[in-house]
Amino acid sequence: MTQLVVESNGVSVALDPRRSYRVGRDPGADIVVSVEGVSRSHATLRFEGGQWIFEDTGSANGTYDGGRRVQRVAVAPGTQVRLGHPEQGVLVAFRTAPAPATRSG
Repeated sequence: MTQLVVESNGVSVALDPRRSYRVGRDPGADIVVSVEGVSRSHATLRFEGGQWIFEDTGSANGTYDGGRRVQRVAVAPGTQVRLGHPEQGVLVAFRTAPAPATRSG
């Protein structure tokens, strides 16, 4: 079994579909991206309808998928979005990783 991992600005987080994640410059965010152009509360990442959704939460400089500003995008392994600018914005990438083994007793 695999799980989705989000990587940005040198940080990797394995995503748990039972919860949502706040993405932004705020030190209290679940995924902190301390880069100019990224809003304090830039986006939310959540599992909805069987897929992961990356949704801009009204950021000043936007979220971009393939150079196009988007409000909401379904993400999967291989998806890349940029925060703050269509070409120079910080990259947020998604990949798979083996899920941690669970012990059965």
